[in-house]
Amino acid sequence: MPFIDHRIERVGLSDSAAVCTCVWLGGKSMGNVPSTIKECLSTGAKMDWFSIGDTSVPLGLQNNTTPALPEFVKIVEVGPRDGLQNEKVIVPTEVKIKLINLLSETGLSVIEATSFVPPKWMPQLADHTEVMQGIKKFPQVRYPVLTPNLHGFHDAIAAGAKEVAIFGAASETFSQVNTNCSIEESMQRFEEVISSAKDGNIPVRGYVSCAIGCPYEGSIAPAKVVEVAKRMYSLGCYEISLGDTTGVGTPGNVKKMLEAVMKEIPKSALAIHCHDTYGQAVANVFVALQMLGNLYHHLGLRTFKAPIQLSSTPGLDFDFCLHARHWNSLRVLGQAPSRCLSLSI
Repeated sequence: MPFIDHRIERVGLSDSAAVCTCVWLGGKSMGNVPSTIKECLSTGAKMDWFSIGDTSVPLGLQNNTTPALPEFVKIVEVGPRDGLQNEKVIVPTEVKIKLINLLSETGLSVIEATSFVPPKWMPQLADHTEVMQGIKKFPQVRYPVLTPNLHGFHDAIAAGAKEVAIFGAASETFSQVNTNCSIEESMQRFEEVISSAKDGNIPVRGYVSCAIGCPYEGSIAPAKVVEVAKRMYSLGCYEISLGDTTGVGTPGNVKKMLEAVMKEIPKSALAIHCHDTYGQAVANVFVALQMLGNLYHHLGLRTFKAPIQLSSTPGLDFDFCLHARHWNSLRVLGQAPSRCLSLSI
């Protein structure tokens, strides 16, 4: 049974995109799925499968044997940041603080609290300073925050942040749209942030968006992911989170991407961030667990219960995690919890 030291990236406190029911892998019909999505999903078509509930999961990487699941998984909770930033409703500051305090009581060791992106770009998290200064900081919990540039970094440190994260993309178009700069320009920004962070002994994590597919460019070549991830790691990020931003990942293309990145970056410095947009997150999580072994994973909490039995793992009060999220979905956002969470409760 896996031991949890708590670091899964939980994406979204509600499903931000409808699950596409007409996607069917294994070379079968994808119905009216847009061509860009078909291109990304088709990478995982030629595989052997077994089922966990309604989700198809690939058999072993060789000889149809299933590699052992890891004994150790580290979870990062990102709901208060990545979840709330995608909600149309602007959640009151005191409610965000209560959510983070509830999550701090679950046994999670890392909770990404907020983002120091300018309010005009992300009004949902405009109260970042108030949130950081208002939460109860548990001694065994780290509370990293997202910082887009040097100005955001200084604001975060002034608000009390002890760890930060920077975010880039493996897609040139996505980088331009999301951060208003090229990949090369983003690296210059990262260098400034990391240099200042080193001076203050502040750990820095790095996100690589569009590690599988891009809403503008379609499939992203693993070589491009390697290029961006390797540069961020060489600049000084202690960990690189590889994000399936649009949720088009399949076990096939996730495996291919991870194989490429693992040749250049130690497994101990890698994490994965899966979205369940097309119902593939559980399968993608399973492959990542097989490939990355007893190391670190950034994955959606809602996708994790079946493959590694979080509910019976020591160190994490999974039922309380579900309670915290269910409270947020129904009482704060006024909507039903996400599909995978509903299956877990």
